[in-house]
Amino acid sequence: MGRQIYDAAFAAGTPGDHHKHLGKFWWVNDATGYEGTWTRDEAVKEVFALGKDNTYVKVDDAKASVWVYFNKSDPSVEWIQTEPDGTARDNLITLAQRRAQGLPNNK
Repeated sequence: MGRQIYDAAFAAGTPGDHHKHLGKFWWVNDATGYEGTWTRDEAVKEVFALGKDNTYVKVDDAKASVWVYFNKSDPSVEWIQTEPDGTARDNLITLAQRRAQGLPNNK
C-alpha cells in the first residue's frame, strides 16, 4: 500500500531552502484513493512506519522514493527527502516552490 506525495509547502517562518523547512505534505493512498495531509513530524512518523519504497513522488513517468533523514550533528532533527533517483534530489522542494509560486502540483 503506497503513498504518493503530490504537493508540499514550506513551514511559515522558514527560509524555504532545505527539506527540513518543509512543513506540510499532501498525499494519496494508491490502493484506496484516500487523500490526506501530514505535518513534517507526521510525515517522518508515517514514512518511517510505511517502510522504504512505499512513499514516493512521481513526476511524469519518473518516481523517486521518499525516506526519513536526520541532521548528522543533531539526530533529533528529522525530515523526509527523496532518495537520489538519477534526476534530482529535491523533488519535494520543487513541489513546495511551485506551491509558493501559485503553480499547481498534480497527482
